[in-house]
Amino acid sequence: MICFDGDKAGVSAAHRAIDRILPALRSGYSFNFCFLPGGQDPDDIVRSGGADAFLAEVAKARPLSEVLWDREVAEARVDTPERKAALEARIDELVRQIKDERVARRYRLALRVKMSELFWSHDRRGRGDGRGEGRGEFRGEFRGEGRGGERREGQGLAVSAEMRPPTEPDLANIERVLLGLSVEYPDLYEANMERLARLDFHVAALEDFKQALYRIAVDFDADSVSDFYEGLDARFYFVLNEVHGDEMKREDGVSIGRGHKLRERLPILRFHPPESFVETCFDLLVERLCLRALTADIERDMKTVTAETDESFTSYIYELTRDLNRRREELIRREQELAEEAKAIRNATTGGPSSQPALWK
Repeated sequence: MICFDGDKAGVSAAHRAIDRILPALRSGYSFNFCFLPGGQDPDDIVRSGGADAFLAEVAKARPLSEVLWDREVAEARVDTPERKAALEARIDELVRQIKDERVARRYRLALRVKMSELFWSHDRRGRGDGRGEGRGEFRGEFRGEGRGGERREGQGLAVSAEMRPPTEPDLANIERVLLGLSVEYPDLYEANMERLARLDFHVAALEDFKQALYRIAVDFDADSVSDFYEGLDARFYFVLNEVHGDEMKREDGVSIGRGHKLRERLPILRFHPPESFVETCFDLLVERLCLRALTADIERDMKTVTAETDESFTSYIYELTRDLNRRREELIRREQELAEEAKAIRNATTGGPSSQPALWK
């Protein structure tokens, strides 16, 4: 975590630091930039507001990839194919400076998704379409309707010790969190994309986005961004904002960084947890959806059982049910362990105990 003044000189210093940091990046380590307001340094903030005031600024720290992106697009023009290609070449040149191939792959995928969104936004504005294209007919589909038309409105999900399967609204929200994590952590997504591809997301818009994200990961190396983004449905960018969150400004003028929708649903990310924690969280969310699929399989098989059903088949269903209950118990145990780890991470950052009971909302 590196602190800079939030003025022009501080931002310029941060931008110079980026070029020194890139070659040193490696798996398991990260750089985050904290820009302090009003020309203050940490001592000023602690003296005037105490440690809590400084920690509140630290909580707003931005990852290196975002600061790098802001630097490259601040003066970039993308109004012609040549200028789009020039920005893409510049980004690729910077990523090549990262010696750790796993980290470089993560940056390449994340920055190419951002470029695709940038090109799309610029071209749609140029044609007068605006960012709202397609939202009218699409909003009802995204807000929770299942693939068969039934309503599945997203609600909060907290870690619970109760032995009960999560509801469909809970699971629809987990689909959103998984996709948001896939955008925020491209290397984690790449490690699990085949696993995700085998899962059937019940919200149709999220399933379509999942398939498009898979195509990006598989095909982006063969195509330039300026060519590839044209083939993506406009709805892709709407869902991208819903599961991850574009950078925006509140009514009071305060900027909210990219990924704010994900951090709202997974608040622990505000405390910069280690990659191992995020990987475990991702794994448990996937397991939730796997258990949904297994439950559906058992319910479907149970409907076929009659008095004449072979005993071996009923034994098979019984074993599946036992496996389902065992995995549910194990999932709850692991979620409780992860919740305790999340508390420790929050306490280490804030310097005190936290009453936040939920891993995700």
